Amino acid sequence: MFILLLLLVIAAVGEYFFFNSQVYTYKKKLLLVTRQIEELRNKIIPTNKKMNEKMDIVYLPTTYKIGYAKENSFFYLSPIEDSPSVYRCSKSTKVEIESCAQVLNNTWYNVRLFSSDFIMKGWIKESDIKFVFDENTVVEDTL
Repeated sequence: MFILLLLLVIAAVGEYFFFNSQVYTYKKKLLLVTRQIEELRNKIIPTNKKMNEKMDIVYLPTTYKIGYAKENSFFYLSPIEDSPSVYRCSKSTKVEIESCAQVLNNTWYNVRLFSSDFIMKGWIKESDIKFVFDENTVVEDTL
């Protein structure tokens, strides 16, 4: 009987150490995966100090209805520089200006690009657009 009790105690201690090592191994793996996910998240979504600031969007009247997006300018999903870009103009392209907004002291224009293949909408920075006062006059700076 004593030998049976001793075997049960040895088996219980062995199981304890076995499962304890398994838990330790899984904790290490979980910490490693969590760290890798955090590193990938930081690569995809960089930390932006401005996002912690209060963000007011002030819509302004626009005096221009037509403009030209400058070469190599980007259309963004929202009027924030860290927003994903939805399109890149490889050349100067005519756009229709739908609205104007000021965000974090930067002026942005919500524009629509008409192409034979697609219609693209997005936000473009004021510095990346040339304004058309009439069909013969292109204005570089805003009023």
